[in-house]
Amino acid sequence: MSKHKVKSPCIDICKIDKISGLCRGCLRTVREIKDWKDLSSKRQQALLADLERRRAAMGEMPPADHIS
Repeated sequence: MSKHKVKSPCIDICKIDKISGLCRGCLRTVREIKDWKDLSSKRQQALLADLERRRAAMGEMPPADHIS
C-alpha cells in the first residue's frame, strides 16, 4: 500500500440526495465516504477518477427538495 496521501474529495457540502444516494458535494455514496480513509492511495485515486466520470455524466444534481 502506498504511503502517498490523497486529498479527500469532500468539499463540506455534506447532504445525501434521496434519489441518487450520492453526496451533493463530492458525489460519493455513503459507503465510499465511510471507506475513504481505509482505501489505499491507488484505490482513492481510482475513486477520484470515477467521481469525475460521475460529475460529467450527471451534469447537475436533482433539485434540493430531494435532500435528506
